[in-house]
Amino acid sequence: MNGQITAQYWQGEWDPDPNFYTSWKSESGKIQPMPLEYLGLPLPRYVGEFTYVGGDLYWRGLDVYIDNPNVNSASLISEYWNGTKWTKIGQDKTHHNYTTLSRSGKINCCPQEKSWQESIVGSQRAFWIRFSITNDLSPGTSGWAYVIHNTPSLLNLDWELRKHRFTACENKPGLKMFYVKVLDKEGKGLYELEVSFDTEPSHGIVYDHPNWWGLTDENGYIEWNHLGIPTIYEMFIDGEPVVGNIRLDLGNEYCGVGLGSWRPVNRPGIYSYWFELQQV
Repeated sequence: MNGQITAQYWQGEWDPDPNFYTSWKSESGKIQPMPLEYLGLPLPRYVGEFTYVGGDLYWRGLDVYIDNPNVNSASLISEYWNGTKWTKIGQDKTHHNYTTLSRSGKINCCPQEKSWQESIVGSQRAFWIRFSITNDLSPGTSGWAYVIHNTPSLLNLDWELRKHRFTACENKPGLKMFYVKVLDKEGKGLYELEVSFDTEPSHGIVYDHPNWWGLTDENGYIEWNHLGIPTIYEMFIDGEPVVGNIRLDLGNEYCGVGLGSWRPVNRPGIYSYWFELQQV
């Protein structure tokens, strides 16, 4: 429907909770409410149609779970509105052997926040992602998806963000820490890589953070106490930006697993992250 998605449609860590919206554009070119059969998996089934997912806050992609996989060769196209035109972005982890939606995985579509502009689809203003497809999906393709928001975003496709764990709701590992492990293509630790964190542009300007803080050990591991300063970070490896939107500035969050089991965390700056990155 072209309206707020029901609660089971998304996973989140915000308070107040964001609103997410869907729309659909048929081959005839008319914006319409999303067909009911598309709501669980809000992605196009046929060439020439578009589906739209939008939020009133920045969001990061879709976590897709496939029940009946697509077997037709096809690619999914994700686009965001940059203020002038729809621009391609995204990394489709459901794509395997030339076939999108052939397995479960994340569809990452996370433009830089300064580039992503709100637009109006139907009658709703939001941060929209538009999806299309290069070939019809096989009949019976089915699954479901969650909207991902407030998660770190991969900025460099030379790396794969294999793990990121946000530990606001637990004491293992300890709070106010960054834990980083960097692996080569064979999964072995990379020695003496420079790993640094800095605040994202326009965030935490009053803080003077060092831009370099250490080298990985022989196992590719390093850790750092971020001192609990509530701001937003980017992570760099050998001076190249790798991960962005590392949020330490959010208070009154709800974290947990599954609906109905969120635990409130009311102090910004106490969160830890565990990152595992591998070369691709």
